[in-house]
Amino acid sequence: MSSSFIGYVLWFISFGDYQAFKVRLIENRNWILPLILLMILHALSLIWSDDLVLGIKGLKVRISAFILPLLIAGTFPFSRENLLRLGNLLLLALTAVMLINWIHFGYLLQQGTFEDIRQLSWLDSHIRFGILTAFSLAISRYLISQQPNFRYGYWGYMLFTTAFLIYSQTLSSFFCLLLVILFALIELRIYGKMNPWIKSIIFLPFVIGIIAVVFDLLKPLEPCPPIMNKAKAALLWNQRSKVKFDRLDAKSQPISSTCERYLCSKYGSSNDVGIGELTDEDIRNIELGFTDPQEANGGFMHKYNALKYQLHETKNPNGNSLLQRIIYWQVSLKTIKKEPLLGVGIGDIDAELYKNFKATSLLEKNYKRSHNMYLTSWLACGILAPLLLIYLGLYLLYLGIKHRFALLALFSVLILFTMFYEDSIETQSGATFFGLFIALLASKKAIAAWNLKIA
Repeated sequence: MSSSFIGYVLWFISFGDYQAFKVRLIENRNWILPLILLMILHALSLIWSDDLVLGIKGLKVRISAFILPLLIAGTFPFSRENLLRLGNLLLLALTAVMLINWIHFGYLLQQGTFEDIRQLSWLDSHIRFGILTAFSLAISRYLISQQPNFRYGYWGYMLFTTAFLIYSQTLSSFFCLLLVILFALIELRIYGKMNPWIKSIIFLPFVIGIIAVVFDLLKPLEPCPPIMNKAKAALLWNQRSKVKFDRLDAKSQPISSTCERYLCSKYGSSNDVGIGELTDEDIRNIELGFTDPQEANGGFMHKYNALKYQLHETKNPNGNSLLQRIIYWQVSLKTIKKEPLLGVGIGDIDAELYKNFKATSLLEKNYKRSHNMYLTSWLACGILAPLLLIYLGLYLLYLGIKHRFALLALFSVLILFTMFYEDSIETQSGATFFGLFIALLASKKAIAAWNLKIA
């Protein structure tokens, strides 16, 4: 991605039409201006950063998000044919990557070196790849309306990708998948050429299902009695495992706690006698930190059950993504209070956060950034940065609604939503996804080139 970006810049400097570039930037000033302001703010924050090396590195990563959309919007030869060709190439590339990931993951399972389902995403972050593949479903649906002769191929892609997203167990991907489905149903409800009652029958079960899931998440778990005879349980466990019962598993959780949850999941109770009935595979799963067989076997329901467990039972945040994120957000807000107007500087985010992490129950290896792009931007360069990000997302949503352009509206909602739980533009892949699709969907030439026919 870095090489292609540099190549694009050099090509434009050498052969670009500067007059046409200027005209296009003026045409798209309502969303280009906040991007330029964001870049300026991040660059200025280097002035009050103590760690310039880390600051320049952070600015370098973000350049794709700020500069790439300007280059594409100002230079890309937008036409329906180019966009269709680009969309098809994207789907082919993603198919290849998903196949490679699945083959590699199967190899890990066969060799017994599987440790975490996140290993399924071999070539990129599991969260960012999940967001991209979920959005690609909407692109595929659009392509069906433009190239109906290939509809079976696109439907095959959507089925394959949906299966991959569900198997990946990434809650972020699943939420994005639900957003894609919701947008498709809303579009059908508003523009579909079928009986309104039939459209309601199709739409309502989805809404009812979402409500049911929310109520189920909020419902307390059925209690599972703890192991009563700890001494006997420790004796039985230590006879089976080299990792002692009072030590930590591979996810830094107490073996005793992981064992209790695993027994509850498998047998419905955590009786110490159950330890003697565990298979060698079960023992290995517990040592790795798996709390039920579904997690070890790649079951999506485990992620759902784990989320419920974190909401209602877990007290130790280490190894629990939701609880860790809550601490990240709390520590970020505490750090922001130091410099709410200008931020601490793009180079000093880690140093300032880590000072406040010491007062939490997190282990040092779990000290990470905000996992919230609004908070990270605020930390880097002050209150204006998250306000510009929110404005940008809302303006893109406005454009999508105004032009009845579902892809743009969906993209805007995805970036607004995912920035709440992920530092979206702090990696090359995240920044490129952000910058690339803003230009390909939101620029005036792009909107004119897309055939906005409703599928």
